[in-house]
Amino acid sequence: MAKAGDVIENPLSGEKIFFDKTGEETNGESLCGRIVLAPQGIGPPEHIHPIIEERFKVVSGQLHALVNGKERMVSEGEELIVPPGTAHRWWNTTDDEVHIEYVVSPALPLDRFLESVFALVQAGKANKKGLPGPLRMAPILQKHWDVLYLANPPLFIQKIVMGVLAVVARLIGYGDEYRYPYKRASE
Repeated sequence: MAKAGDVIENPLSGEKIFFDKTGEETNGESLCGRIVLAPQGIGPPEHIHPIIEERFKVVSGQLHALVNGKERMVSEGEELIVPPGTAHRWWNTTDDEVHIEYVVSPALPLDRFLESVFALVQAGKANKKGLPGPLRMAPILQKHWDVLYLANPPLFIQKIVMGVLAVVARLIGYGDEYRYPYKRASE
């Protein structure tokens, strides 16, 4: 489980996420930290948080974003607010890193979702875009429908398909949560 000061990385999508305050540390109120998006980093796929609001402030660089079907560039000092229920994604089209401060509220277990996905990437269980395959993702998504789901296909189709895949995944030993390989001095 993430703690303040922890960092997770998805080198395939170009994302490095720093946790400054976790949901556990804020009693679920928020998740706060920083994101560094690598040059030409592809970021996450288009997704929706049903009840989470995300706030991103670009500290340096330019972030390309798609929010509710509209593309925009978010430059240094500007903020991007993504209301709950809004389809969105972001990426970096430049040759410089983009540094972003983020606040997610409520936190829900978004940190655990991200840890699981990034742990599978670190274990070599992801495609070149930094996403684990549908069979590995099914139990994770099924556990976190309240946290996020993909923008397409429609949610009811995702729930049917992922529900079937989750049964198969569990039968072959895939879990719904994976521990990120943190390197802590105490371990």
